[in-house]
Amino acid sequence: MACLAIGFSFKGEAGSSFGPLAQSFESTLNEGLREEYFGPLLYQESYGATRTQGIPFVYTRSQNSDVDSDEWDLFYPLLGYDRFGKEYRLQLLQFINAHGGKGRDQSDAQRFAVFPFYFQQRSTRPEDNYTAFLPFYGHMKNKLLRDEIDFVLWPMYVKTSKKDIITRNYLAPLIHFRKGNALQGWQVWPFAGWETKEPTTRTLMNGEEETIGGHRRLTLFWPFFFNQKNGIGTENPQQQSAFVPFYSYLKSPNRDSITAPWPLGFTITHDREKQYREYGFPWPIVVWANGEGKTTRRFWPLFGLSYNDSLRSDFALWPIFRYRERKTQVTVRGRHQLLLYLYQHVEERLLDSGETTYERWSLWPLLTTERKQNGDRRFQALALLEPILPGNESIERNFSHAWSIWRSEANGETGKSSRSFFWNLFRSETTEHSHKVSFCFGLVQYQRKESKRQWRLFFIPFRTSSSTP
Repeated sequence: MACLAIGFSFKGEAGSSFGPLAQSFESTLNEGLREEYFGPLLYQESYGATRTQGIPFVYTRSQNSDVDSDEWDLFYPLLGYDRFGKEYRLQLLQFINAHGGKGRDQSDAQRFAVFPFYFQQRSTRPEDNYTAFLPFYGHMKNKLLRDEIDFVLWPMYVKTSKKDIITRNYLAPLIHFRKGNALQGWQVWPFAGWETKEPTTRTLMNGEEETIGGHRRLTLFWPFFFNQKNGIGTENPQQQSAFVPFYSYLKSPNRDSITAPWPLGFTITHDREKQYREYGFPWPIVVWANGEGKTTRRFWPLFGLSYNDSLRSDFALWPIFRYRERKTQVTVRGRHQLLLYLYQHVEERLLDSGETTYERWSLWPLLTTERKQNGDRRFQALALLEPILPGNESIERNFSHAWSIWRSEANGETGKSSRSFFWNLFRSETTEHSHKVSFCFGLVQYQRKESKRQWRLFFIPFRTSSSTP
């Protein structure tokens, strides 16, 4: 046996045990080997092309040779590294990160950032290079939801572009001038702003032309008054206006809505596209809606229900009880919650047969359990973060092994199952033809395999029996 702080390896077969120092056993849910050292302090697992090793709370690493991937965390979420092929990402609390790889145009690019002060990219295409050093001077691409950003002494001057629209900001975001394809506008915030765009067209992949609606937008003393018309030149032009706190209204061929006073006033909505009428007073506290597209009864926070053909949302004494449901053409997925994350039950089932394909229960921070369509089951206690961030591989890799005092797993295909208490202080494993129990980290063991039974004390077999056929 060799055990190192980072690259450790236990040279033993499944079932080998050296008390609390080291144990190895077959993985229950995967065809592989799991090794654990010094209780919860070190572990290693390998199955197929995947190998995972870790020192919980300090360092973990997972590698897959088939897809050439490598992931490791150091004091997660402080420092992390992810690589998939030639693409990689290194980050320090999201503030310092470096990543690179091939872009959509197959060019190689290396990026480095110290958020929010320094941004850099170096590419095999020189035109894609950029450097930005806030707040002094810089040029950036594909940042902050913009295609390009240029600035000098931010926020004194900032120029942004998105598609064909160019916006020049002075003392951003107080003053700007905007220009694009059939578009122009200006703003002196919060006093006044005006923008106009004429309808345009674009050609789709099938050769047909699509109309892109124009608009007229006027703002005075934001957010107290605005008046705008959107979708000009389309089949559904919208007229929208608001004078806070007196009224707000929207009028279009598909939908009409008015609120007075705004925002907590009497609201009437008629949605002709989704086919429902809605009344609220004051909206959104008291709401009543009827129609094919929506049915709602709400008196917040006492109770509420709202549903249509694909979605449902109910609550009682919010946030004590909530229920959410989403339907697709194949499945329906529902989630019950008590006090947000205190208790959760998630179930997904097939619409035609009602068969459950996935189920998860959790009682924070005590336990979580999961059952999949193939019959695999997992149970864990304690579960400090798993109910809040279910399915997070980094949480499972870095923390679950250390704070789960009870673990049980069952393989739905092979029938193999295992249970572990206090990091294998007690452990039992069951297969179709065998049953094994160990106490005190394997110092006391009992094994039954077909007709043979065996006891071990301090790794020495002292009694073996065999039943007569």
